[in-house]
Amino acid sequence: MLSYSAYVVLLADYSFNINGPQRVHAALGRGALDRLLLDSVVAKIALLLPGALVFTVLLAWTGRVSPLAIGMAVLLPIATTLTPRWAVYGLSRLHLFLAVSALARVSWLIVVVALVKTPDDLILLVGLSVVTQVFILACCYTAIWPRDRSQLRPSLRGGVAILSEDFKLFASSASLGATKDLGLALLAVTAPISSISIYAVADRVRVALLGLTAPVTQALFLLSAKSAANRGDALDVLRFANVLILSAVTVGSLVVYFSAGTIIDALAGPHFSAAVGPLQVICFIPPLATLNSIIGTNTLLVSGRQSAYAGAQLATAAIAAPTALAAVVLAGAAGAAFAAVFAEALLSVITVVIALRSGLIARAFPLPGGR
Repeated sequence: MLSYSAYVVLLADYSFNINGPQRVHAALGRGALDRLLLDSVVAKIALLLPGALVFTVLLAWTGRVSPLAIGMAVLLPIATTLTPRWAVYGLSRLHLFLAVSALARVSWLIVVVALVKTPDDLILLVGLSVVTQVFILACCYTAIWPRDRSQLRPSLRGGVAILSEDFKLFASSASLGATKDLGLALLAVTAPISSISIYAVADRVRVALLGLTAPVTQALFLLSAKSAANRGDALDVLRFANVLILSAVTVGSLVVYFSAGTIIDALAGPHFSAAVGPLQVICFIPPLATLNSIIGTNTLLVSGRQSAYAGAQLATAAIAAPTALAAVVLAGAAGAAFAAVFAEALLSVITVVIALRSGLIARAFPLPGGR
């Protein structure tokens, strides 16, 4: 369920979480934020309809989940996709999103620790995740949606315009995103439900970490864009922020690595002890993903190197996809964890090399040789 859900989110998120904050900044200048928000909803619904339909058919076809589980699993990517976090970042309300997200996730953790005890409780885990995401969605829209909606009407043309403008960026990022979740998708097809449940619990910890760090790196996208031609204070602040967030995420991942046993025991109980191994592998995805956001999205894209970044994503997908297939066949859940980390690490290596050769690395970090 979680692997299929990830693919629906990948499709329907399109490129909103990459350049959405920049769209918000431009819309504010034209006084058209309300139109952008409504057009984005139209675009996302257009993407969600076929994705959710295929998702439902695939879940029903497996025959391993109940109708209730299918319903909750379909709601999860819908709620995640419709959450306008990109708009919240663009409006410089990162503190709002972090506060709401932290409250929701801590509450989720407390309830999961109290109620989820065995691998058979996976449906309950997904249901709690849906409630958490719906709460975040409602808070975000309450904070940013225009109070006067009397003149707003849905516009199919506006939604299509957004999709057509961002198609190239979507194609490259989607190919890589699909590869990152390929290990989990293959595991869902080849492994027993108990193994999938074990990996899913470990993966929820990774999602929780990314839920706290991704908003920060995405919010820095606008600061990076503003400092693109600035060699002064804005660039210095950006570099410092990049070092700070990357250091904090790395320390957090190390803490998770050394306390994985305690985390799994507290989160899901002794029945999920086999999830410790996968967690000690995938806990290193957040710092790698943070580095990729800093170098790829916030540096290469902002500096006009869209083709180079797209090429890095496509190259990573071409190498990581067969690696994921081999890893899952040979090692099951542990292989799926390795495949996810390998894809993220490979993209990190390629983008850092591009940034070094182009001299852009010093735009992201306080290093000599940048321009």
